[in-house]
Amino acid sequence: MDIPLSRSTPRSRTLRLALAAVLVATTVTACGGRGSGADGDVQTIRFGSVGGLTDAGLYLAEARGYFADAGLRVERQRMGGGSEITTAVATGNLDVAGFAVTAGLFNAAAQGLDAKVVGDKQSVSTAASATRLVAQKPLVGGDVAASLNNLRGKRIAVSDPRSATIVLLDGLLKKYGMTRDDVRVETLAYPEMTAALINGSLDAAIELEPFLTTALNSGRVAEVSDLSEVVPADGATLVPLVYSQRFIDEQPEAAQGFMTAYLRGVRDYNDAFLKDQSKQEVAEIIAEAAQQPLEVVLAAHVAGLDPDQVVSRQFLEDTQQWFVESGLVNEPVDISTLLDDRFAKEAVNELGSY
Repeated sequence: MDIPLSRSTPRSRTLRLALAAVLVATTVTACGGRGSGADGDVQTIRFGSVGGLTDAGLYLAEARGYFADAGLRVERQRMGGGSEITTAVATGNLDVAGFAVTAGLFNAAAQGLDAKVVGDKQSVSTAASATRLVAQKPLVGGDVAASLNNLRGKRIAVSDPRSATIVLLDGLLKKYGMTRDDVRVETLAYPEMTAALINGSLDAAIELEPFLTTALNSGRVAEVSDLSEVVPADGATLVPLVYSQRFIDEQPEAAQGFMTAYLRGVRDYNDAFLKDQSKQEVAEIIAEAAQQPLEVVLAAHVAGLDPDQVVSRQFLEDTQQWFVESGLVNEPVDISTLLDDRFAKEAVNELGSY
């Protein structure tokens, strides 16, 4: 049915302008990226990682509205591994990511990686470690030295022979008078090494949560070391939080807003699992976001998520040197060119030290 045109009046013009404004706002929001919100523009931040429990700070910042408070919407992308994530960050297809410290990270930096390490997404320290060396129970002795001695000639699995975990294993062996030549290091993905530990076909492994708890709960495996004894006093960041240089240069306010919101989420995690504050609620948020059973989240070893987002420069320097001596890195870089801690420092300045 045709609607007859009426003569324009001040009231009708006002109505048309109002309807047009609503249409524009709805269209921009539906298209993603930037959308009009009650407090101004909402910016979409593209975040990539392999997922899992160590994304807890992100899950909590999202669920508790900390990103929304900063005018941000985070688009999470679960990705396959380090090389895929590194490429996506370097090309600007991701704004923020978490990827492991590997020889590839330092090689990419030497080739002009357009990204910066800005914070901590998973670390090992005396306060928390979700990355541990475990072994078949008959091989676990009364202390670390005895256990490692029992592992001479045995098979120890790591997820990546070019990652920082192999550096930790090497350091642990050296501390107790052994070398990698005294054991048989193999490469297995976490699901495969967990299954092999449980069925008894693998002697030991450096496991990561939630696979670590699954292996321990089988009753076949026991812990050898939490690896904290071979890291610097300020810990060892195994998976840093990384910003693309484009994100830093083009959206500095969003970059700061992301860090401050993320730090709030990380502190909520530490409050819950180290201080037992709202632990059940926090665990439920993590379980739903990580798609893990609640009982696994509650039983898991506490992940190292630094509440001030400190990244150990010493550990990165030592790890790079280890890779150089092992022939995995040809051209070492000045670690100061890879680190950018101003966002973390500003977040701590705003929120106070933990």
